[in-house]
Amino acid sequence: MVFQEVWKGGSMTNFTAFAKLLSFLRMNSHHQMGVLSIESLLLVADAPRTLEELTHLTGAHNGSVSRAIRSITPQWNAEGEVIQMPHLHLLTRKKRKSPLTGHEYRLAKGGKQLLQEAGLI
Repeated sequence: MVFQEVWKGGSMTNFTAFAKLLSFLRMNSHHQMGVLSIESLLLVADAPRTLEELTHLTGAHNGSVSRAIRSITPQWNAEGEVIQMPHLHLLTRKKRKSPLTGHEYRLAKGGKQLLQEAGLI
């Protein structure tokens, strides 16, 4: 659990950095980010993850995690044949290398910069 990881650090600096991250997200997400999006962001910051891994680690349903990361990841709109960019582009979805299948989520440049500015990485 992300909170437990922050708590393990035990220093005020970790809590201040986490509060700074939450404040930035609250002010800039236009109400598109929930707690599950933030938890997924922090888990991906630790290591690239698949949707299945995020579902397992968060304990949330597959559909809930998918919606949560969709708010911070560009998505292909087949109907309009365009890439829909989220207001905050924090994660990037990449196809996994063969023989693996599916996609893997990684920190986007904006996600890495956000976490660095908050002091979390």
